[in-house]
Amino acid sequence: MTRPDPGRVLVLGFGDIRGSRGARVYLGALVDALREAGDDVRAAFLQQSVPESADGRDDPTAFEVAEPPFSGVARRLPAVLWRLFELAWANWCGWRIGRGEAGRCGACVIVGPGLLPLGPLLRARYSRCLYVHHGIAEEFLLTGRRVDRLKFALNKALERRFLRRFDAVVVVSERMAEYCRREYGVRHTVVVPCGVQLSRFPDREHERAEMRRAAGLSDRFVFVYCGGAAAWQCIDETARFYRRVRAQMPEAFLLVLSPDVEAWRRALVDLDPTTYRVATVPHADVGRELAVADAAFLLRKRTVINEVSAPVKFAEYLACGVPVITSPYVGDYSSLVLARRVGVVMEPDDEATWQAAFDGVVALAREVGTHARCRAMAETLSWAHLAPRLRGALGGVEAAGHAPGRPSTEPSREA
Repeated sequence: MTRPDPGRVLVLGFGDIRGSRGARVYLGALVDALREAGDDVRAAFLQQSVPESADGRDDPTAFEVAEPPFSGVARRLPAVLWRLFELAWANWCGWRIGRGEAGRCGACVIVGPGLLPLGPLLRARYSRCLYVHHGIAEEFLLTGRRVDRLKFALNKALERRFLRRFDAVVVVSERMAEYCRREYGVRHTVVVPCGVQLSRFPDREHERAEMRRAAGLSDRFVFVYCGGAAAWQCIDETARFYRRVRAQMPEAFLLVLSPDVEAWRRALVDLDPTTYRVATVPHADVGRELAVADAAFLLRKRTVINEVSAPVKFAEYLACGVPVITSPYVGDYSSLVLARRVGVVMEPDDEATWQAAFDGVVALAREVGTHARCRAMAETLSWAHLAPRLRGALGGVEAAGHAPGRPSTEPSREA
């Protein structure tokens, strides 16, 4: 029998990778990083049938994507019935792919709670079987819909039953690792944050003045926001903060890069349209847009979802040399902002903290060394820096990943 190639990896996922920009960017970059590091990767994603989302329906270039049969009848069936069929289809397809690749791949990476039941089956066929836990089930409770409460219950049940059955669980933050230990008794985790591909975000400091001049922003202090307009992304608080800034700094300008153009225009409707711009740009162009900014917004409220998160835009902002205005509840990043002096922290619900944040970020933006510090921090969050950590986990190296700026800790092995 042919021995599996230890440098060949199967990455197998299930979910909405086309509709979710965050999942698309994180997982696509993860696969690309493994390939750039020398691994031969077979990446297959089983796409859920979901209504059109604000992020659009982009095809992820890193994955082969398959959709369930009979998707056209999904709208005519009860949602629960369709989801059960879709779950069965995904696990059957995942099992066939996993079994077929077992003779060629030395390691397997599973993504998406719907495929958790495959863990024990594939772990018996691969030298290493990892699970990527890049989101938590509590996200389903945000909508208040009955069907999403059922999804929450199902995901929690699957995670409680199967998460401990993997060789390691890949998480995006140390706080998420603590969550997995507390909720599921997972003892072996590897922290791999949502990294940035620096090749797509080159250092444009030498071009910045010319780019600002071409955009008509030479004499402006430019704030930037990149992302959607969901309630948990604090767009109302961001808009209110900017209004206060405008009262003190007439030269302030807000650049919004978002797929939710109309929502942002409504949030800024009372402002002079010459003081802001809202646009949708391809991800490939985000770095060029961010490079003209002086400060960036990344605000979140205190919820368990935000406390374990690692938003990809944090690393993207820093790669462009832009200090970040954030809140105390953004995974491991809130403490890093202060420790590395790459931004300021404010409480979105406490306007008494806003003035200090404004003064602080303006001072940072005008400080000579800020751009270099931000770029250096981004390098620790680059996929070139993170890929060896993931490859080590795939190879069984007994060293846990850790958040940038935190000491590494040895994992304890499951009994």
